[in-house]
Amino acid sequence: MSNESILFTKDLNELKVESLERKSVTFSPSAIITFDECPHKWRLTYLLKKSKFETSIDLLFGIAAHEAVQNAFLKRDMSLAYDFFDIFKKKIEEKKSELKEKDFNKIEELLVDAHNIFDNFELKVDFDNIEDIKVEEKLFGRIKDYWNFSGRLDLMLKAKGKEKYKIIDIKTTKRSWDISKLNNVATISQLVLYKSFVCAMKNIPTRDVSVAFLFLKKKSTKPVDLHTIGSGPKTIEKCTNNMNNSIKLIESGKFFKSHDKRVCKWCEFDNTEFCFGDKSF
Repeated sequence: MSNESILFTKDLNELKVESLERKSVTFSPSAIITFDECPHKWRLTYLLKKSKFETSIDLLFGIAAHEAVQNAFLKRDMSLAYDFFDIFKKKIEEKKSELKEKDFNKIEELLVDAHNIFDNFELKVDFDNIEDIKVEEKLFGRIKDYWNFSGRLDLMLKAKGKEKYKIIDIKTTKRSWDISKLNNVATISQLVLYKSFVCAMKNIPTRDVSVAFLFLKKKSTKPVDLHTIGSGPKTIEKCTNNMNNSIKLIESGKFFKSHDKRVCKWCEFDNTEFCFGDKSF
């Protein structure tokens, strides 16, 4: 057995011992996407806890956008999404000691992007036919053994007088996602698995729940776009199988490194002591 294999076994034993003590290991949508992109990055982030969380101006932009849009839905007035600017300013003041010079240099550009989104926030919502609106509702459900699924819903709408629901996840992006990303199982798993667990928790037929991404695109001629994702039985099965296969690979200690340069470009571990270049293992 190689030294690397021994290390993997030790990692997984620690994971299992910890899980037995807590009786659970959480697998979230972001963890599923991370494992799909690069199992080695998943190991560093979720197993070895090497990731260093850093506040950034882009993160604050996304948080402010989420809060503004969620509040507009809760108060049933889409014009309130324009409160983004006050929220963003407040977030910057609260976190300014954690921001870097490059973050402050980017604020002006982001404000231009924000005006592109919120000056043109044309989203038609028939509030008269919406009975209930929930934000940040927590999801938690058993997957298998000591594995649990956990997440939070940005928005969940219930139709008036009907047991019909719509789950919406808010995404701040630079431009539109291309078709390959929209068809990527790990990417859409977030919404599809949200639907699956919501239906299981609330005993709702899957046909009565639809899901959509609400894209807020910084540099697009169509900056606000509600994009419905297909989430029928076959898609649910595909996303569930993908999640379960990821768990099997984790339990078998297979943490291969991605060779996709697009993944490496934005990875915090690229060109560090934790990443071994093109070596796959």
